[in-house]
Amino acid sequence: MADVRHRQPLRLAILDAERILSAAGIDSARFDAEEIAAHVVGVERMKLPLVQAQRTASTRNVIRRLAASTMCSIRAVSRSASTS
Repeated sequence: MADVRHRQPLRLAILDAERILSAAGIDSARFDAEEIAAHVVGVERMKLPLVQAQRTASTRNVIRRLAASTMCSIRAVSRSASTS
């Protein structure tokens, strides 16, 4: 039971990032959110469940900001493409 609580901040960060990316129209939002989280934490995506709590609590905002930044970049490219 303790492991679930320890992973919760990371899980919530991934869910937040997935929501942000999905709102931007990203079809692979869950995968991309996990890739962003893995990059921020410094592990392979498949090793995310093994990450300890002290590393995840401080990364939630970083993951959300990266997802939001990705969404802004995608929107800028979309706007640019539609005006061409």
